[in-house]
Amino acid sequence: HIAFDFGDLGKTGLHIRNSVACVTNGSGAQHTVTCSIETWADIVTGKSQLSAAIDTGQVVVIGDVSVVRSALAIFEVEGLRS
Repeated sequence: HIAFDFGDLGKTGLHIRNSVACVTNGSGAQHTVTCSIETWADIVTGKSQLSAAIDTGQVVVIGDVSVVRSALAIFEVEGLRS
């Protein structure tokens, strides 16, 4: 279960199991991804890579970053497959 915290724009989440993702409110997630909505938009549109955004501090992961990376890599989104 991964929460996404977009600051003043709110929090949401994905519970991923057996390659199926269900939207949640992010409550109780074991991992939290924090970034601006603009940074996340750049990642999901392929303008930037998740790994680069983590390395530069644009994305902060609370929890196990390797679990977050591998879980999000199941999606066919180039920015998440880094």
